[in-house]
Amino acid sequence: MDRVDDILTDALRREPFSFERLMVVTVAPPFEPGELGVAGPAPSWDEYVPVRPGGIGRVVRRYGAQVAAAQERFAVAQAGHQQEEAERQRALAVAKAKYDRAVTEHRAKLVKRNAQVAAQRKAFEAGDPAAIEWFAGRLLAASPYPKEFPRGHQVAYADRQLTVDFELPSQEADGYDALVARIALRTLHEVFGATPAVLVAAVVFHGRVSAAHPATGRPDRAYLLSVAAERDAFGELNLATVDPIACVSHLSLSPDQRLPAHRAAAAGQPGERGPR
Repeated sequence: MDRVDDILTDALRREPFSFERLMVVTVAPPFEPGELGVAGPAPSWDEYVPVRPGGIGRVVRRYGAQVAAAQERFAVAQAGHQQEEAERQRALAVAKAKYDRAVTEHRAKLVKRNAQVAAQRKAFEAGDPAAIEWFAGRLLAASPYPKEFPRGHQVAYADRQLTVDFELPSQEADGYDALVARIALRTLHEVFGATPAVLVAAVVFHGRVSAAHPATGRPDRAYLLSVAAERDAFGELNLATVDPIACVSHLSLSPDQRLPAHRAAAAGQPGERGPR
């Protein structure tokens, strides 16, 4: 609740949500082979050659035998290093091939996702209700709220009106009315800012909380607030200076306007609990 004021003001500072934000452009991380990318040191003859003794005769002959033995050990070490290097190169090639496949698959997924977003954008611009609802859903999902907040929402679109059914935080602290008012105004602001007037002329916000019904103990949705705004009228508001509670009271719907009849029946009489 220490961040109640920021719930609205943060949104006023952000750029409106857009289809561009849904397009994914990522650079694949560089291939990092780790130890496989570093060849082990090759054996050095200096590590095997025996120290040349002084003198002649038997000592020199013994040194010759030592050199021959050292050469054999050196040859074995060289063969072992060559085998280890060959195994490293094979493992490196396998790791690089795996990386290349992962990059290719990832890029294919991005291309597919971006194609889907482009198709939704085309349908959105043509006024397709499903595409408009899809975009509004992504908008709400991308809106950065504190991690403790619920993220449930539903949207419906018809006749240039977008209706948002929004899951509110539970009623657990002082200042709750101010928080709810700011969430409602923020949602209206985000939707109007991200949609053109030709498609969305009005937004209706229904705020609800999910809790156990006191009489049955079964999960229930209690609707606390319903507000509506026409685009032109909402654009005249100075959200940086308004009193959120007073502003929401000005926009609040009457009980019989709060939900369409079929949704009211399913929800169980929304509006029984209004702003305090």
